[in-house]
Amino acid sequence: MSETPYGPTDAESPAQPRQPGGGRLLGSSVLLAVAVLATPMFLVAAWANAQITNTDTYVETVTPLADNPNVQKYLATELATAFANNVDVATELDKILPTALQPLGGAIAKAADGFVATAADRFTASPEFKTLWVAANRDAHQVISRVLTGELDAAELEGGALTVDLGDAIRSFQKFLVNDGFEVAGKIDLSGISKQVVIADGPTLDDIEQARNAVGILEDLVWVLGVVALVAAAASVLVAVGKVAALVRLGVGLALSMVVLAIGVAMTKRDFMSLEGGTIPKPVAGSFYDALVDSLRFGFRTVFVLSLVTAILVVIVTLPDYAQRWAKPTQVGVAVLGALALLRENDLTWSYIFSVFVIVVIALAVLEWLRRRSLRTEQPADIERGGAGSPVT
Repeated sequence: MSETPYGPTDAESPAQPRQPGGGRLLGSSVLLAVAVLATPMFLVAAWANAQITNTDTYVETVTPLADNPNVQKYLATELATAFANNVDVATELDKILPTALQPLGGAIAKAADGFVATAADRFTASPEFKTLWVAANRDAHQVISRVLTGELDAAELEGGALTVDLGDAIRSFQKFLVNDGFEVAGKIDLSGISKQVVIADGPTLDDIEQARNAVGILEDLVWVLGVVALVAAAASVLVAVGKVAALVRLGVGLALSMVVLAIGVAMTKRDFMSLEGGTIPKPVAGSFYDALVDSLRFGFRTVFVLSLVTAILVVIVTLPDYAQRWAKPTQVGVAVLGALALLRENDLTWSYIFSVFVIVVIALAVLEWLRRRSLRTEQPADIERGGAGSPVT
């Protein structure tokens, strides 16, 4: 073998050992990135699909707005204004007041206006109005869905605004006033009156139109995004050399993506509320926005908690002394989290209770299996060191 003054030639030098698993780490990282990007897009797509195209879901979403004080005040003002515009109280009083009381007609009319405004506040807080609100929104959803899907432009809307027709509410309000003793209200025919209450107009509607294109694309790909997110998440763990580390990375990555989504939703609301030129009070616009995105918020909060808890549990169960020291506290912690998940909900449903129960039971069963497995693994090691070993319990 020929040598140079500097040692063996390149051809004769021993090959440098390669780091094992480099390609699998890269593949796992790429799949993790796909899962982290696809999951929030899937949540937005699923939310848009449910809220925009499903009338029952939309109505269920906006129904609680009938109990919102800001919305009630806004609608009460709209109803009182509509009643005043269609009923000339002063003229009607002139017809029924005795001649001696005619000079007091103006003062009585002003007092009547105050009575109507107060009655409107009570009416919009009544169960009867809530029923009317639900029916009106169910009818309005056909137009709302067409606007949100791009089938109808704002310019084609009557008055350039997205509205809910509360004509039936005006007629019910008329009966409400009569039952309250304001008999003058019953002397006017309001059968042909249609009252359109604005829920989005001007810059607010323009903002909706700009956002709907992106949301519409996601809505069309909802199932594709769901499959891609699920497959990429599972494959990122299966492909990796270190499955435990990959599972931790996946949990942390999904949790961080939900934080980014939450920030995006908050910034969108800020922009939505900062728009100028609309006729809707900002508190009402904010309440409407919150109602629409409530299910989206629930979705990303759920994914955030599950992802972060999964990452933490994986770290705990891989500790060397997990079975002896950390198993029982971890199981107690999971049970406490389940209890907190139930306590934080104001309106518990049986489906929610069942879901939390199943998740907690499965988590506890898996943790118990891991504890027993760890004990079986540790027992031979204790015997080799001369220890007695602990029996499996």
